Amino acid sequence: MKFILHKLTIAVFLLIAIPFVSFSRDITSINSGWEFIKSPTNIDTIINISGWSQVSIPHTWNNMDAQTGNGFYAGTAWYRRKLEIPQDSINKRFYIKF
Repeated sequence: MKFILHKLTIAVFLLIAIPFVSFSRDITSINSGWEFIKSPTNIDTIINISGWSQVSIPHTWNNMDAQTGNGFYAGTAWYRRKLEIPQDSINKRFYIKF
């Protein structure tokens, strides 16, 4: 009896899960192509200035501070990256996982 109940439970689970298998997700890494700047100013004032460094994520933004002898920077730092969304994906949902 337990064997039949076990098999029946598995069959019901598979019948419920089959419709959801058709919904696949595209996973795209956005770890590269980032820009970085150390600046205490508001993002609105630095958006168009030069001096942004090209980095990949994960990124250690203060890794050179101790090596230069200037101590550790303890201010504001900014990252930015453009994400281009294709026209045929405008009404789709996007999830960004950090």
